Amino acid sequence: MVEATILSTTAHGVVLGAVAGTTILTGIVTGWVFKPATNGLDLQIPRSLAALRAAVGSTDDERRRNRNNIYPDFAFLASYTALFVAAGGLLARQGPEWPSVPE
Repeated sequence: MVEATILSTTAHGVVLGAVAGTTILTGIVTGWVFKPATNGLDLQIPRSLAALRAAVGSTDDERRRNRNNIYPDFAFLASYTALFVAAGGLLARQGPEWPSVPE
């Protein structure tokens, strides 16, 4: 039988803090280092085919840069998913009484 290793509440809080810091850091790096060619909303809600082409890039170099800028987004997605998993795990450890105020 395999025995599960359980983190203490303090250790779980430290893990949660570290994951939150990683999420913030990847958000900053993704936003500052990997600049899109234009406003991101142009790609999400293009008003015309010309606006879509302008957002994606009209040259091969622009398209390649925009495609490469997508990869850091995966790190950000993984980090904030880990943040929610760690926070959910910490709250689950508190049991159903975690939102209640002690008297």
